[in-house]
Amino acid sequence: RIFLMLFLLVCTVQAVAQSYVEKHKNGDWYWGLAAGFSQSLAENAVSTDFISHQIPSANVLLGHNFTPVFGMKLTGGLNMQLSRCSKAAETAMPNVYGNGRYSFKCLTATLTGMVNISNMFFGYEDERPLTWSFLFGGGVLKAFDFDKKIQAWNEYPYYPVNGDGGVYALGHVGVQCAARLSEPWDLQVELRTNVTDNQYNGVSNGNHLDFYLDLMVNFVYHFKNGKFYKIKESDNFFMTDSEREDMWKHNTYLLLNQIICEK
Repeated sequence: RIFLMLFLLVCTVQAVAQSYVEKHKNGDWYWGLAAGFSQSLAENAVSTDFISHQIPSANVLLGHNFTPVFGMKLTGGLNMQLSRCSKAAETAMPNVYGNGRYSFKCLTATLTGMVNISNMFFGYEDERPLTWSFLFGGGVLKAFDFDKKIQAWNEYPYYPVNGDGGVYALGHVGVQCAARLSEPWDLQVELRTNVTDNQYNGVSNGNHLDFYLDLMVNFVYHFKNGKFYKIKESDNFFMTDSEREDMWKHNTYLLLNQIICEK
């Protein structure tokens, strides 16, 4: 049943994407700069860190939209992160642990797939002011340059932090909202949840995985004005637009019915 659901989903997306590809012939290359912050969700993370204790992060990116529905991008960046010791250690020796927070840096390189939800369900429009995309992908992370204060922490057994760093695999999912500023320029707001090795912040609590958030604002320049140039549909396509729409509706109905039956 799981394979049937996946098959129906692939057929549905393919039917919609095929309709767009036949109407738009040129891809879309772009590059951009990004600024924002990365928030650790590892051990002892608290909500106040999300607002009052942020360190800027920066990325560069190069991407290509193969169709108005699907694209990919390479992203590299320097992500400043903040983690913290346990409340027990902070309370036991405030003269050593201070506010309990320590910083470190991460170099990241990721490959991200993007599914443009707006174009998938509402059709491609050159002048649409806002578009929403679903993000998924993975890459590698190098943690390094841990806060010097952990040297004093490690003289006591309450909360040792390994400052050696390391290279770890990571995966991510997220959403992106892109605002069209002009013909070639976009402003994108991107929120990603990343999963990586439990030891990336220098501390392991016995779990296998840790998480962190990226909230980035991307300034993106599209070559060739970022448009998919429309071409006239020929008469020899295997399916008409109405037939594709009927197929999409039918597959969506089967998929939803399968999910309901599973429950």
